[in-house]
Amino acid sequence: MYTPSTGIPEGFPWFLIFLFLFSSATFPQADEKLKKVTVYESTLLYSFDDPDTFGVKPEGSIFFTVLNNFPAPRSRKYLSVRSYGIQNESISILFPKPLEITDHISEVSVWIHGFFLPVEAYLILADTDNKRVYIPLGNLKYRGWKRLSVSIPEGIHQEDLYLKHNNPVAIIGFHFVPVSEKRQKRYFMFWLDELEVKTRKRYLLPPGY
Repeated sequence: MYTPSTGIPEGFPWFLIFLFLFSSATFPQADEKLKKVTVYESTLLYSFDDPDTFGVKPEGSIFFTVLNNFPAPRSRKYLSVRSYGIQNESISILFPKPLEITDHISEVSVWIHGFFLPVEAYLILADTDNKRVYIPLGNLKYRGWKRLSVSIPEGIHQEDLYLKHNNPVAIIGFHFVPVSEKRQKRYFMFWLDELEVKTRKRYLLPPGY
């Protein structure tokens, strides 16, 4: 039987042709087909610009002043806190209204200017069961501005009591505990600025899940 000649020698490497055609084709880039999704977002929740609205415990022991001469990074004003009392008495600073968040909280941070104080700082938080918890932020035994951050422990309940009821987690305020056991009169001062939260949607799984 007659077979027309193609002019291509026997054993020609056809795979080179396919490789050339494949490499010349245009395909959408991965970042065009799959949009990059930012799961967690940081939000400035409170800026501490109002000196007259905080609750305090014990009452009458804390005085607030808004200043602007040495603000934290990216800020213009901050809250100066002065406290008088007994050396080993703890104090609480409470927001006039709890700061409610219906997203899932990953992290909370606040700028605190320390004056080398032997004081432990705590975040006061109420979970979706309205159970109040105290989460350690750190020691104020340093000088200058420092961003104190804390990851919210997994044991703190942040899920809705009923699916999609948007039960909030609330930041109540801050608690400060002197670590000295000496019982004597004391005065100390620190500055507060820029409370931020890092959150994601409550029903969106984080990366790796």
